[in-house]
Amino acid sequence: MAETVALIHVHRVSQQALAKALDQVLVEWKYRRVEAAPVPAAGLGGIQESFDRGVGYLCYLLSPERGNWTTVIQTFAERDDAPFLADLANRLSQQLQTHTLAILLHDEGVLFYNLDYRGTPRDGYTSNPQHFADQKLTEQEALQHRHMPKAFTPLLPKHIKIEKLMDLLNGGWWQAFDKKQLDEEGEPLDEELVVDEEERLAVFGGLLQLNGSAGYPFGQWRTTTFIDWKQYLAIYYQAKGRALPMA
Repeated sequence: MAETVALIHVHRVSQQALAKALDQVLVEWKYRRVEAAPVPAAGLGGIQESFDRGVGYLCYLLSPERGNWTTVIQTFAERDDAPFLADLANRLSQQLQTHTLAILLHDEGVLFYNLDYRGTPRDGYTSNPQHFADQKLTEQEALQHRHMPKAFTPLLPKHIKIEKLMDLLNGGWWQAFDKKQLDEEGEPLDEELVVDEEERLAVFGGLLQLNGSAGYPFGQWRTTTFIDWKQYLAIYYQAKGRALPMA
């Protein structure tokens, strides 16, 4: 995994309604919309260089509604002048009175998510809480990161049981933790318990049908050929007090 992937999936909201809510919420971070344009049918090549115009500018890509979900792709890396993904997702869930699911696939191989409903956190997940810790976590410290995926029950397709989702999320580091098979640094003793997080994300997105029934290509959104970009909208925001760059 070369780059961090940052996404927000919004439940049962149209692209137009989501774009309007994004405008309204980003005002709280002192950003305003300066441009919105369809992504070229040929894909991202024509606008790739304009995603990150530097400090004070943001770009999000908005999908059409696919099944029960609409997707926001954050095209820039996390930074101090921009809203943190989980905070933005929480505010969108409150503004739109619905579920939002913020997903961060870290380039070092850790998967995070935050599930919110109408501004209230419902579940949070870290695939490996030990990854960023300086020393081995105690059992109590680890349990503070324990996820509660039963909150996804009303969001699952009818043919998917919550146990299947729980098995997927409990694999890897959490399985080693439950079996008390962590080494002195807090990492799994068995290499077979190390999970490819991009693959886990693809299965996770497929189970929830976050891209409808068309699979889950967002873990590789920069390079994949399995996204129909011509129906996506690129929206650019400018921080208050910053002038647009000269062409």
